[in-house]
Amino acid sequence: MTSLLDRIFKRSDAGASKKEAPAKVLTTKRAILVSGANHSGSTLLGAMIGASPNWSDHPHVGEAHAFFDKNHELFGVTRCATDHEDCEHWSKVKKLAPTPFRQMLRKFDTDTIVDSSKLKSWFDLVPTDFETHHVLIWRCPMSLQSSFRKRLDATHANIRTNSELKVTREFCKAYSGKFVATSLEALTADPESVLEQICEAVDIPFFPGKSRFWEYENHHFGGARMVRKVVRGEAPQEIVPQEPKNEQRYQDFAEFVERHARFSIA
Repeated sequence: MTSLLDRIFKRSDAGASKKEAPAKVLTTKRAILVSGANHSGSTLLGAMIGASPNWSDHPHVGEAHAFFDKNHELFGVTRCATDHEDCEHWSKVKKLAPTPFRQMLRKFDTDTIVDSSKLKSWFDLVPTDFETHHVLIWRCPMSLQSSFRKRLDATHANIRTNSELKVTREFCKAYSGKFVATSLEALTADPESVLEQICEAVDIPFFPGKSRFWEYENHHFGGARMVRKVVRGEAPQEIVPQEPKNEQRYQDFAEFVERHARFSIA
């Protein structure tokens, strides 16, 4: 059965010409933290925000928490999205670093990282002197449930969906007024326009073609398998609009997010 990300991406006939990103004039240490339920597109959005002709401008590090977590199966693994077993960037990082975010900034020679770990315990490790921006991506609850049903029986899919939606609601309340949001449906319907608004909100330079992240250097860690396959050219490379499976449920959740977000696109 076709997966969500299989449907989002389709092979493009020809790559768009690469654009030069506007010059970066930043000195503040920053973390752009992308959150959302599993199967909602956080790796996809993180890759888009991080896309740049110069990888170290504001690299998308993916689910970096796993690299530093002693209890995670990916602890200390240096394989990145390009499937390099010994990534030139991650091989420089110390897995036992006492301050992971500072370590990544130093080793990646940057002042800004885009992270899609989605964990509050990980957010709490961001140093207090960092400028932090929160970005939420969500999707129609019925579409989320449908995605889980491809991997789980109906009962467990419902349980998982309710759990993920609860976490998303808790995020909205905990960071009320402190985050910007988009739905996966809005992002895939008009990637360039939505991404431009998100980038403006978190002070990341935007340029035409930035949503075509696969055309730029990618070294993010973990995250959605299909996004990694797209990066390696093993999966379709065009963003295809995603329609909500239930318009009313979509609108209800959109209204909830909008009540808490600094601004929201749906």
